Amino acid sequence: MKDVNTTGERVSQLRLEMEKKRDEWRKVRDDRLGLKEKLLSLGMDKREIRRDKKYRALKKEQEHYTRILRHIEKQLNKELSGKSSI
Repeated sequence: MKDVNTTGERVSQLRLEMEKKRDEWRKVRDDRLGLKEKLLSLGMDKREIRRDKKYRALKKEQEHYTRILRHIEKQLNKELSGKSSI
């Protein structure tokens, strides 16, 4: 049987990590949407914007953070359900 304090500490650690990654995700999202607005105001259509290198790089980075967040959520749910193999 696992130590309750260890599980509680692990949950706290995962929540803190998730909060940090979510903040980074939001920052990248704000940057990407800001770039999109700027490019729209310059007269680019949506298709051209999606092909823009900076826009694609930001979108890829945001998707990366999404995957990380999903992974952390999965670990957190395992800890909370008591099925962790740590």
